[in-house]
Amino acid sequence: MAPAEDQVDETIREKDLRAQILKIVNYLLTFLGLIAVIGIIYSGFLMVTAMGNEDQFSKGKQGIGYIIIGIVIILLSYAIVNWVIGSG
Repeated sequence: MAPAEDQVDETIREKDLRAQILKIVNYLLTFLGLIAVIGIIYSGFLMVTAMGNEDQFSKGKQGIGYIIIGIVIILLSYAIVNWVIGSG
């Protein structure tokens, strides 16, 4: 006995919606990763151009620490979203 046509259409729509949500979230997380790389470059620039200024050097070092924490959060978000939405 074949499933009703309405059930098949609903299943297809649900999978399409999940695929679209997954695509959007992945693009956003990729964009955040790009922002993190730019932040690391900026913080590294601050550290290199400190020229003995401890405040500027520590500001760059602190920025890199925060960005690394952000990258870990981005990677965890990517893994969780792909696991939850992709498993359906």
